[in-house]
Order: sequence, then structure tokens, then C-alpha cells
Amino acid sequence: MMNEIISRETQKAIDTLLPNGSGVVTEICLRHVLENALSVAYSVGGDDALSSLLDIDAALFAVNQALQNDGRKPISKRRLQAIARERHNRFAVGMQIGNTGVWLFRQSEIELLIPREYNRGDA
Repeated sequence: MMNEIISRETQKAIDTLLPNGSGVVTEICLRHVLENALSVAYSVGGDDALSSLLDIDAALFAVNQALQNDGRKPISKRRLQAIARERHNRFAVGMQIGNTGVWLFRQSEIELLIPREYNRGDA
């Protein structure tokens, strides 16, 4: 979807600046076209970033899937919330919405929420 938007806006800019395929472009015209294209990119990028956020339930599913793939036991929602709080305080992972207890994560942060394995030894 993003590639289609980029291609469409690029073509629109070319058609606006060079309607006959070539010519001279003034600074005012170039500035106007670039500001419009960047405005669209900023708006679409922000919407895309917000729509890809994961809540605690989606993050729990992804973390437990990763743990299962490693042959480890799944964790509870409460445990993930504790991990999220700790990783947020130490590394700014995720974001909590006010005092509501609602957590949101980027897909790229899921790996950072996977609990570490501890070797407890035989003793």
C-alpha cells in the first residue's frame, strides 16, 4: 500500500512540475509540490504507525508464539505486564496510556519482551 501511495504522489509531482515531460521548474512551484508530497507522506506514515500498534493481548500471543518456537513454556498476561513495565522503565520499550494499565507496542519491540532464560543449575 505504501509503495502505491509513493508512486502515485511521485507521478502527481512530476505531472505538476513537468506537464510536457520537460521544462524549467521555479522554486515556488517546486516548494509547493514538495510540501504537498511530504504532507501526504507524513499523514499516511503516522496513520500506518498507529494502525500497526499491538495491545497487550496481541503482544502476549506473539511472545508466547516465539517462546513455543523455542520449546519454552508460555507466560501469563500478568507476567508480560510485569516484563513490559520493567523493560519500559529500563529501555523505553512500549508505551502505557496514562494510568489506565493499557500497553501498546510496536511489532519491532516484541522480541524485547521475550523473557530471558535463566540457567538455575542442578543444585
